[in-house]
Amino acid sequence: LACLFIACFVISRSAHAIGLQIKNFFYNRDRKESFLLKSEGEMKNHIFVVILESFVLSILFFSYAEFKMSDSFTTISPYLILLSDMIICTTYFIIKYALYGAFNHTFFNPDNNQLWFTGYNLVIFGKAITLLPVVLIVLYLNLPLEVCIYLFLGILAIYELLVLYKTRQIFFNHPLGIFPTILYFCTLELLPLYFLWEVLVKTNEFLLI
Repeated sequence: LACLFIACFVISRSAHAIGLQIKNFFYNRDRKESFLLKSEGEMKNHIFVVILESFVLSILFFSYAEFKMSDSFTTISPYLILLSDMIICTTYFIIKYALYGAFNHTFFNPDNNQLWFTGYNLVIFGKAITLLPVVLIVLYLNLPLEVCIYLFLGILAIYELLVLYKTRQIFFNHPLGIFPTILYFCTLELLPLYFLWEVLVKTNEFLLI
């Protein structure tokens, strides 16, 4: 609930900047518009976004692990498990941002990097805000796990498609750009996501078994 109230506060405080970002998401902005967004305070809430996303993912995975291994949850404090999941998710985002920053800085120009990170952070924020009601429903209304999984996968699929679209639009906007786009996307987006899942599963199994 605290996360929900903080998210509403962030949205109300940065409503104009977020509105401009959404409006300009599906085409490349010029430098004047980029400077306007930056001056509107576009980048100042990234830490909150990462923490919110990490917390939401850790809660969802915690609920999944509790359902799958309910008998083992009496042997260890659930807060320790939740804290471990939170640390893993936060580390995942830090590493992923570092990988994106290093790769994009090496192969692309700074203006395109700025445009891409603007779009990427907007999509991350949108995913966290969309998943937050799902978390609240899971916690307070006992949403069936199967429904929760389908909702999560649907939101994740939309998020990944938007990231794929923005990558193609900014970095590989040429007739054969779909091939390097897929390679870039699989290497820096899907592969880290797979490792996140594996680390979460192994860590929870280690703590519970």
